[in-house]
Amino acid sequence: MSKTIVLTGMKHCGKSTQGRMLAEKLHRNFIDADDVIEQIYARKHNEKLSCREIFRKHGETFFRKLEAEAVQFMMDNNDNQQIIAFGGGAVANPFMPENWRSLGVVVYLAANPLVLYQRIEGRGLPPYLASEPEPYKKFLEITAEREKSFTATADKIFQLNMQDSAGDNNTELMKFIATEI
Repeated sequence: MSKTIVLTGMKHCGKSTQGRMLAEKLHRNFIDADDVIEQIYARKHNEKLSCREIFRKHGETFFRKLEAEAVQFMMDNNDNQQIIAFGGGAVANPFMPENWRSLGVVVYLAANPLVLYQRIEGRGLPPYLASEPEPYKKFLEITAEREKSFTATADKIFQLNMQDSAGDNNTELMKFIATEI
């Protein structure tokens, strides 16, 4: 298999964890889109901020444009031997380059929304949920909306078993990739 694999899915579904494990097993470079966003921001603004801090400081439109710039950078530097983890909102980003799917095979990591929300809540609500009077309800709305984008843009869909360990899910994901991609 000589194509880059792009992992998509909701926040905290395990894209980065699964991506790192896949990259190690497949002897490929791992790229976390969040890291690229933060590096571009730091280079342009001489300030090191996390994606959450960038979003909070500059708002969603600014962040989504920066995210699209990061994706374009990855497209321009794609060697077809990478594992890339996109941010949870990337596929629904209206500023994304039209041909972003040319990066490689897009695999949507589908997961149980309740478990995802519990993970998010445990790590602190992100700006887009923190100001909501009913954050779980808002999360379910966003999840339903993004689900359409995830399934529409995915070449393959892999259902994560949120009761299994990351290692067990990765073993199954490796089997899935070996047979499906």
